[in-house]
Amino acid sequence: MRPICFTVVALLSCASGCSDNSDSGSSGNDGAGAAANYGAVNGGIDLDPHASGSGGSTSTGDGPDVGVSGSSNSSSCGSLEVSNDCVGEVFEGEGIPLDIQIIFDQSGSMATVIDESTGETRMDSVYRAVEAFVTDSESIGMGVGLSFFGYQPIGATSCDPDDYDTAAVGIATLPGNSGTLLASLGAAEPTGETPTSAGIEGGCRLATAHRKQNPGRAVVNLLVTDGEPKAPVTSKSTDCNPTLGQAVAAAQACLNDGEGIPTYVLGVGPSLDNLDQIAAAGGTERAYLVADDSSSGVLDALNRVRASATIPCEMPIDSSQSGLMYEKTSVVTQSGGCELTHLTRVESAADCASGGFYFDDAESPSNILLCESTCGAVKQPGMKLLYAIGCGIQEVK
Repeated sequence: MRPICFTVVALLSCASGCSDNSDSGSSGNDGAGAAANYGAVNGGIDLDPHASGSGGSTSTGDGPDVGVSGSSNSSSCGSLEVSNDCVGEVFEGEGIPLDIQIIFDQSGSMATVIDESTGETRMDSVYRAVEAFVTDSESIGMGVGLSFFGYQPIGATSCDPDDYDTAAVGIATLPGNSGTLLASLGAAEPTGETPTSAGIEGGCRLATAHRKQNPGRAVVNLLVTDGEPKAPVTSKSTDCNPTLGQAVAAAQACLNDGEGIPTYVLGVGPSLDNLDQIAAAGGTERAYLVADDSSSGVLDALNRVRASATIPCEMPIDSSQSGLMYEKTSVVTQSGGCELTHLTRVESAADCASGGFYFDDAESPSNILLCESTCGAVKQPGMKLLYAIGCGIQEVK
């Protein structure tokens, strides 16, 4: 998955010539291949447990100590420096505010009743999940906008993107925009057929225009749909015949031919595996599918979209480096108050109940992965994320 937006990510990898007298300024290109996408900057991680300075740190677990040198306060935590014990690189990127253009399927099938006892429909379920999502404290500062497709009567569906490039609710930051979003979504009635490609193209125009006006923010599309692209009634009398292939092409064009805007897909209802093709074309690998239609399932998927769209939860290790002591890997968060906290290493994603990180392969890792709850937590305002890998022991002959 393409990294869309990220907090601070730091990589320490040792060259084969690590020694006690290494010069931190002679790091060369160590680690550059592992994190080139995150942007290299000067600075480093201080692995010296005796480092001086007032930038307080905490150290737990078996990883090397990570300290901050320089003055520490709520607005500046000082510089991060590589100690003389090893050669390293630091890769850093600013946290970019995230804006989501929701492209919402208002087709008639959203009226499908999913709970006979209460009469709850798919539309009701999605509404409740979106309500929880936009009022969640973790969404504060995100921008969210809304557009619809599938609202023309059955038999009168439009496949013209011009009919879908006007926002029902313009992108604006939460929590201020939550009331307007929920009012618009609550007023929407399931109505027509499913011209998905035209809806994506119209939503992409809105997202593209917003990005041009807000160059400091990351913008993504989120397609919310419960069915395949089709207009079986309209297509009998017009040339409007939306297909999956057209939707795939629209997502790909928004990513590659427009402003590089990815498209996430949230599918509710049964038999939605084909939506993976739209997500893959939009640069987000696969759709988030909620087969049971429950609001809790939709909310979980929305939370995963939010986490994956904001920070890299999978950090590549430079496999060209030899002698790395993976057992001394540290993954550290830094709060806005400059407190450093080591995350706990767990064996796998199945052990992530309390958060932490794990390797994709315990014996020969190529990636460090954050547990899902940790991934969501580190994107909070003021938070930073660092990781460091200790030096191996080299025999001198």
